[in-house]
Amino acid sequence: MMPTATLRGVILDCADPNALAWFYQELTGMPIGFSTDEFVGLTGGAGCDLGFQRVDGYRAPQWPGQDLPQQFHLDFGVEDLDAAEKWMLRLGAVKPDHQPGAERWRVLLDPAGHPFCLVSGSPVRSLSAETVTRVEAGRLPCSSEGRGGLVTSWVLRDR
Repeated sequence: MMPTATLRGVILDCADPNALAWFYQELTGMPIGFSTDEFVGLTGGAGCDLGFQRVDGYRAPQWPGQDLPQQFHLDFGVEDLDAAEKWMLRLGAVKPDHQPGAERWRVLLDPAGHPFCLVSGSPVRSLSAETVTRVEAGRLPCSSEGRGGLVTSWVLRDR
């Protein structure tokens, strides 16, 4: 039998772990599970933890340009795309001019400059056998149509 691995968490580099953790805590409702001056981890029932680590001299990725590539991004499934966008902008997100998804998804930048997407509709989409060979209960991946890739998603809770 082949060994398998389960995605446990995603760690984002940043200049201020506490500030970025607050932003994503507001977005997901995930509680702080661990915190130091150098690292903050959000945990919870989403099936994947989010961590934020301090990096001296941190430089934000540039999107859509590739002078400082994004390397990855997070997708968050939301019921109301416009309301979720307005809420994230009030929390400190920035909306870049380039919006390739228009009505289906919105690209925003978190306070540290990492791109993330708000995706309209159900956060879980069907995946082909080539994309996923094993799905752990409670850790359902999401693939945005036409964009490929495998990301963990959370449903934006009502406020």
